[in-house]
Amino acid sequence: MIDINTASVDEIDAVPQLKGHGFEIVRYREERGRFEAVRQLEEVPGLAGKIEGLNGSVRAGWSQIVGIGPSAKCIISARGKTAQTRVANCANAL
Repeated sequence: MIDINTASVDEIDAVPQLKGHGFEIVRYREERGRFEAVRQLEEVPGLAGKIEGLNGSVRAGWSQIVGIGPSAKCIISARGKTAQTRVANCANAL
């Protein structure tokens, strides 16, 4: 699993769903600052609607994508102690 806030272009390009977008992701991160959640990848030029299938491959700091897209059950984007609470609430919603 890579952290999109610290990963290099090559590390990002090694993720099949992000291949060829590493440069844009790093440029976006350098211009706008850290990603708070993986779903923010949708804002990167060329990635809108293309982040489905990143389950377990990418995180933004302590935030981790659990599912996104038509089959998504839950997206976790919490940090610290609240992460466990939100995970539990998310699990109850499944």
